[in-house]
Amino acid sequence: MTEQQNKFIAEIAPIIVKYAAQYGYSVTSVTIAQACLESGFGNAWSRRNNNYFGIKYGTWVKRSAIASKITVVQARTNEEYRVGQLTSIIDGFCKCPDMDTGVALYYEFLRVNSRYKNLKECKTAAEFANKIKADGYATSSSYVQSLLRCVNECGLEKYDHAISAEINPQEATTRVLKQKDKGTDVKHMQEMLIACGYSCGPAGADGIFGTGTFVGLCAFQKAAGLAVDGIYGPKSLKALETAYTQHKNRKSVDTIAREVIAGKWGTGRERIDRLEKAGYDAVQIQHRVNELIRKLYT
Repeated sequence: MTEQQNKFIAEIAPIIVKYAAQYGYSVTSVTIAQACLESGFGNAWSRRNNNYFGIKYGTWVKRSAIASKITVVQARTNEEYRVGQLTSIIDGFCKCPDMDTGVALYYEFLRVNSRYKNLKECKTAAEFANKIKADGYATSSSYVQSLLRCVNECGLEKYDHAISAEINPQEATTRVLKQKDKGTDVKHMQEMLIACGYSCGPAGADGIFGTGTFVGLCAFQKAAGLAVDGIYGPKSLKALETAYTQHKNRKSVDTIAREVIAGKWGTGRERIDRLEKAGYDAVQIQHRVNELIRKLYT
């Protein structure tokens, strides 16, 4: 995926997860795929009109809970009334004030039009994609295949788990990274690993998840007490970000040793516990304390 595509998914997915939970839908991956394909991953027209699902304006709008926020805009579109034959038409499409309303529009469309009520029963992406096509959402003969391909290639099924596991939807916006992945998110992971003392190989932070990065990530996972699988998911992300923040805020050994001498870290067991909790090597710090004290008296 391109950086623009990743950015669009990260932007719209949490909103879809939020509304899916409110309206009672278990599957969100296909809905995110619909937004990606229907809007061309957030092209200029979709952003200008905040219509990310190609939803047309009709009498149903008056029965929706957000009718006052929706206006109509004319646009050209292609319909496949006969298999393999596209017909170009101009039709009225919904225009919304912002992305949040644009997603609410989708779920209001499903709610008002009772033929889509069977979608709430769906438990898998394949089931949802087949049913929404059969219910009449789109005319394209390849709609189901296109949706499921997008779900697979963009790794969207993890958003279904954001509801079923009741985790923070924002965590799901982070792409799960594995070997052979590329992109700015891979580079950011590499930069944090390197800063925390874990090598990513001779190429360094190059944005490519190669063998060196795999080895470095596994070493970090082992040190952090995580499952050592070389896959960068929400748990590894949270642990690495915590370690990286501690590293950035970490004072030098000399600075901490002088603070210990000044009594800022307590004494005995209390000092050791406080140092280790803050991420410092208590033995290393004590060694430097002893060196500094010897210098004072020689």
